[in-house]
Amino acid sequence: MPDFDLPAHCGLSYGREELLRLRSGDVTLPRPVRKAIFSHGLWLPRHQRNPRQCGEHKQQLTATTTNATRPPSVNYSTLPRTPSSTSVKFGLLNARSVGNKFENIASLIAEDSYDVFLVTETWHTTTDDVALRRCIPDGFSCVDQPRPTSSTTTVNHGGVAAVVSERYRCKRLTTLPTVTSFEYVCFTLTGRASTVVTLLVYRTGPVTDTFYKELSSLLEVVAVYKCQIVIAGDFNIHVEKQDDPEAIRLHELLTSFDCVQNVPPVPTHRAGGTLDLIITKSDQPVDSITVQPPDILSDHSLLSWKLPLDLPPPITINREIRRWKKLDVDCASAV
Repeated sequence: MPDFDLPAHCGLSYGREELLRLRSGDVTLPRPVRKAIFSHGLWLPRHQRNPRQCGEHKQQLTATTTNATRPPSVNYSTLPRTPSSTSVKFGLLNARSVGNKFENIASLIAEDSYDVFLVTETWHTTTDDVALRRCIPDGFSCVDQPRPTSSTTTVNHGGVAAVVSERYRCKRLTTLPTVTSFEYVCFTLTGRASTVVTLLVYRTGPVTDTFYKELSSLLEVVAVYKCQIVIAGDFNIHVEKQDDPEAIRLHELLTSFDCVQNVPPVPTHRAGGTLDLIITKSDQPVDSITVQPPDILSDHSLLSWKLPLDLPPPITINREIRRWKKLDVDCASAV
């Protein structure tokens, strides 16, 4: 390859090796930078990053590009539906409206390989909400609980939704108590031979006795399932304060059901306080808990964790068989 000389007034020239050194594929943008790029519509999900060309330039590019140099495209709808690992990756985010974040959320789910992504404060009023539908990448489905608007409210600040990979069987649980002090959606997630019951909660406003009574009645039903349990969401209770009366009461309620809260005492909101929680059974391991700083996608933190699937050992039965040709018909008929 000959040297590439710039015009004389530039006073610069580059050889082949110098040009190759300028090419780098190990650039990873920090998430705040990616968020800014997302907001201007300049970022594409990984499976859509093929060069977008048009006209004659596209024809020339196609003629000079071989199959070996074309970046492979990924179709998430053709991915295998059986889980490839023995753990499920969860994400939790108080989105404070998905209306202006659906592209960011969909790209985040696909690129960071989440299996279950839980969202509170979606601000959606119906299951067919366009912004919520756009949060769902290919190969995923959604289980949601909208907050309908009323004649007395002009702004909807509620709604919860779970975006679940179709590699797992997801079934919504409908025979559960009706509550008024918080919003929730509950479903089972089944992969291979293991099932996880997931309860997504969003509570706001002053804490009342009704909240604890309704949460207790809900946990009584969920605890009946003989499987792993995940209870996550924005509880709006400062559990990082050990002397807070509401934190103490919530801890006592969870302890009565042999459950523990797993998020470390770090701020999950820009104003401070550990408000977004991950609750599991006390004997249920949770791996790789991360709490990202607030004000990246929302005023709340993005929480991530992995839940190992408790796969039971295969059931084996020993039996003795023989070929039909060796069967003694006379002996069998005599019996």
